[in-house]
Amino acid sequence: MHEWILTSQAGEAFTIRIGDDGRIADVEGPWPTEPGAEIVLEGDLPAHASALDAPESVRADALAHGLDVCFHSENPCRTCYCDGSGRLIRCVAMC
Repeated sequence: MHEWILTSQAGEAFTIRIGDDGRIADVEGPWPTEPGAEIVLEGDLPAHASALDAPESVRADALAHGLDVCFHSENPCRTCYCDGSGRLIRCVAMC
């Protein structure tokens, strides 16, 4: 497991953990609590793989916007979308 620190546009630190399989295992930080609220994280991440556990509807929506689901958690329900450039661009509190 490897860790990187990225910063939200509000200046809050988030720890991104990437497993040996190249998938983001966790995004830890001060997530918003209201459904639909999003944060934008700034900083560079090493190459990482798509999240395999995201529902097809979430992946399809991301693809329609030219993004990839790079982190998804059902409990609590959170999703992060990446643009393929190595930058984690948008994370959303889904419910």
